[in-house]
Amino acid sequence: MSTPLPSTLEGLLLEGQRLYTKVSNADFDGDEDRDYTTARAKAALESLQMGVAREGVFSANEEVGEIATPVLPLLATDFYLGSLMIKLPFTNPQIRLKVLEQAEALLFKYLDTCERLQLFDAADLQAWQAMLKEAERSTSGDRQAITREQKIERFRRQQRTQQKMKEIEELLRTEGKDCEDEGEGDGMKRERSLLLLAGLASEALDGVSGMSKETEMLKHLVKAREQEGAGPDGQHARARRDEDDSIRSNGLEVTHISRVGGNLQIRKEDVRANVFKPTVALPTMTVEEFGEIELERATERTQQEAAAQKDSSSTRRRYDQLEMDGDEDDEDLVEQAAYHDRAWDDWKAENPRGAGNKANKII
Repeated sequence: MSTPLPSTLEGLLLEGQRLYTKVSNADFDGDEDRDYTTARAKAALESLQMGVAREGVFSANEEVGEIATPVLPLLATDFYLGSLMIKLPFTNPQIRLKVLEQAEALLFKYLDTCERLQLFDAADLQAWQAMLKEAERSTSGDRQAITREQKIERFRRQQRTQQKMKEIEELLRTEGKDCEDEGEGDGMKRERSLLLLAGLASEALDGVSGMSKETEMLKHLVKAREQEGAGPDGQHARARRDEDDSIRSNGLEVTHISRVGGNLQIRKEDVRANVFKPTVALPTMTVEEFGEIELERATERTQQEAAAQKDSSSTRRRYDQLEMDGDEDDEDLVEQAAYHDRAWDDWKAENPRGAGNKANKII
């Protein structure tokens, strides 16, 4: 049974982080679990994004020192959502290209926030500014690939950041209970959050650099398909595809010609259409459609459970049940309970115990 998403921003963030890690590690129990996990992660992060915007958690002109420590991790919402969209399964070039464009916009938004709040490492800040300058100069949107040395150096920085975060988490676990100074514990939590945001900024730079080549290939593929669909050659190509679809759906008529005793014999045979079909069931919907269906089902189940709980609370109860539920002060319920108790006593008087056993003899 699908559980509803958390109602708080902190709960949505924890759920989104947990599912994002599961998707990143490809820790699935099959295709169904993969589709469900991806759809639920996307729904949780989108709900978190809308909740942060609706409640106005952050201001455009505030500095990082003005942001409270508990809400600092919420700054990573755009990163998690953008990186998750990169990991969505491939459907077709047009849809994949749109998904990558949305993911790039989210990662750019997160990187811009990191620059405004001065969360960048010095080397990552330099790489981000160089990326912006190159994007302004380039009209095609292509970006120069980072060198091998840059990748190695960035990977080492990420490793150092993760090691530092582990040390802080270990200190919080071992010394948090014995620490008398609450400010010291809050300071370590704040440092851990800032390290997390800086590390995610480095991963976002890797993500933007990595998707540039895929975006370029998809644009060429979409353009080639558009050109294929135009002109005489495109019409012939569409005709061939229609013919292939007809063969796959209706089967193929084969004519056999043989010579027997000097006479030609012609025999026609229909090849079954299912011969060349795949042996496994193909997907019938996209991950986005599956996620929408699951959310609708979860909402419907929640409404049904609430209605059932309301009906159960409004059913007739005896007075002792009212006392157990704490509703003995409700006059209407007490009156209904008294009527119900009298009816029950009358029924027991008319139907004594043992009636009907052994030829209607009362035992």
